[in-house]
Amino acid sequence: MQVPFSRDGLPYWRLSGFYACYFAFIGCFSPYWGLYLKDHGFDGVAIGQLMSIYMATRIVGPNVWGWLADNTGKRLRIIRIGAFLGTLSVITVWLANSWLTMALAMTAFTFFLNAVLPQFEVITLQYLDLQRPYYSRIRIWGSLGFVLAVVGLGVLFEKFPVSLLPLFLMAALAGSWGCACSISEPQGAVNNQQRPSFLQRFLVPQVILFYVVFLLSQVAMGPYYTFYSLYMQAHGYSSMAIGGFWALGVLAEVVLFFYMYRFLRLGVLRLLKLALLISIARWLLTAWAPESLPLAMISQLCHAATFGVLHVCGINLVQQYFSGGNEGQGQALFSAVAYGAGGSLGALVSGYIWVELGMSQTFIFAAIVTGLALLLAWWGLKEQTAASA
Repeated sequence: MQVPFSRDGLPYWRLSGFYACYFAFIGCFSPYWGLYLKDHGFDGVAIGQLMSIYMATRIVGPNVWGWLADNTGKRLRIIRIGAFLGTLSVITVWLANSWLTMALAMTAFTFFLNAVLPQFEVITLQYLDLQRPYYSRIRIWGSLGFVLAVVGLGVLFEKFPVSLLPLFLMAALAGSWGCACSISEPQGAVNNQQRPSFLQRFLVPQVILFYVVFLLSQVAMGPYYTFYSLYMQAHGYSSMAIGGFWALGVLAEVVLFFYMYRFLRLGVLRLLKLALLISIARWLLTAWAPESLPLAMISQLCHAATFGVLHVCGINLVQQYFSGGNEGQGQALFSAVAYGAGGSLGALVSGYIWVELGMSQTFIFAAIVTGLALLLAWWGLKEQTAASA
């Protein structure tokens, strides 16, 4: 039975503000960074390589900082440092005038950016405690921040050059840093001396398979985050329309987040498998019918499952698998394996498919990889896994 949602003792607006600003950054970055790089003369392969850096920095940064957070108990200090240094590092983008210097600039600001979110997820879930099914009531503000950024910049870039993008990246990260500075560590932290071994928790076959499934699901997201804007632009859509497509996907995600606590009653793993099935349909629609406005909109509505359901299921399962003092490393590994290694590999491979095989084949690749993830989940992830882990 779920505990009713209450904001008593919960810094609701400060937690929500962090998500709003952080995902406003993502809303500035994901749809428009590929266009920014193209505007600076990079081709498809170079864009894929550079975008893979954003994903790859999730592999190293989150794990190092997750280990530090679990062992020092200074989780919020790590979050504040990451947000502050990330804000400063965006300045290096203006100094980049080649592939190498752009790669170094992206490595700098994404390294700090990607270390922040997994640790803040732990803070949020610790504050929620028994109200964890209502996590999406806070996370929903991240989606709203994303929508406002996507739509706002879509309108702005109809009249102004995309070269202004780094200014908005800095502003969003600065907002995240301010929100992180406004809250304190939640009470009831686990004694580090009493916590179980992280490796003992991780080296369970079903837990490892869980990470493999999410790695594959994010390999499939790589083409979307890297080339969706360019793909729709190539099929005749304006910057405003492309921003609208991104916003539609996240609005569907917002509605889902509001009611997600009800869907969780069906079982986390059932929802996970259903979301993977919907994801396959989404990527096939994107590949085969980009010119059809109704089908393109339906495809974007599927983002509620492709990202929203998968994200909430993943966060909940990690918290179950690694509860008792290893949550920071568990969430960091989740970010590193799924969004880091998976996203990086997806961006890199899709760049070559985009150039060598064609645009639509990039999204067919996404559907095939998602199908493999679904088969593995159906075969190896059972409802009793989460309880027993």
